[in-house]
Amino acid sequence: MELASSDWEKEILERKKTNKYYSEYELMSIFFSLVKSLSILQQKNISHRDIKPQNILIFKDKEGNKKYKLADFGEAKELFGDNPTDK
Repeated sequence: MELASSDWEKEILERKKTNKYYSEYELMSIFFSLVKSLSILQQKNISHRDIKPQNILIFKDKEGNKKYKLADFGEAKELFGDNPTDK
């Protein structure tokens, strides 16, 4: 299991304090990672149900590049049938 360096909420608050706002490229990269994660969950018929900045963890590689990953699947539910509203 990897050790996260932070979560997205902490990073957002830190950037706000230092007036270092996200560039368009940074935001697009973060959102692309999250959409990719949600797409995989949808293919597996899983609903996360607790998406918030605290559940988006940040990992850094040796070069200092960041990866954003969705975490905390405690509220996740498996969907049944073709209709997401089915129980």
